Amino acid sequence: MQIDIKKDKYQQQEYVLKQLKQRLEDCWTGASQVIEELEEFYYDTVNDKRLNERTRETLEQIFDYQLADIKDKAMDIQDETQNSIEFFVEQFNLEEEV
Repeated sequence: MQIDIKKDKYQQQEYVLKQLKQRLEDCWTGASQVIEELEEFYYDTVNDKRLNERTRETLEQIFDYQLADIKDKAMDIQDETQNSIEFFVEQFNLEEEV
């Protein structure tokens, strides 16, 4: 009986740790989505023929001066999150994949 209780507590703890790791991975995915959306914004701005030249130039400036900075920050967040995931996995001796 005692062994079953310890095993159950170990499984519960492992489950919680894997859930927490999944949350970190979700944060990484969120940063990736920000990067992807901003890249698509830029691509669409440059290639959409429905936009007149002045509008396209204004959108490119918005990207260059505001959105590119957000993209860079998202890339930094993604890197830091990846480092945190690796540290978390190492600290708790978890598998790489959940």
